[in-house]
Amino acid sequence: MSLYRLSPFVLDDLDALLLSLAEESGWDRSMDVEEQLFADFELLGRSPGIGHLRDDLIPHEIYFYYSRPYLILYRRDVQPIYVLGVIHGARDLVVVMRDRLA
Repeated sequence: MSLYRLSPFVLDDLDALLLSLAEESGWDRSMDVEEQLFADFELLGRSPGIGHLRDDLIPHEIYFYYSRPYLILYRRDVQPIYVLGVIHGARDLVVVMRDRLA
């Protein structure tokens, strides 16, 4: 059984960021980032308590985990954990997550 489940939004996030990275920095860099993100999903599935809440930004039980320079947003109150987003830390999280939480 998998330790995590990815929302359809995450699949879109990954496609966009990995393609962008490949165009800017090459496929090797893109694949390294992909590998790291999936390792972080596994880590969060094994230890969901390592993330932190940001209820000042998003008033839900959504936890944040920093995977430089991205934020992994996930729910840990379900098994397996449910990953809601992989978002660059410079983006406006409130705007990005508004549609995902509606």
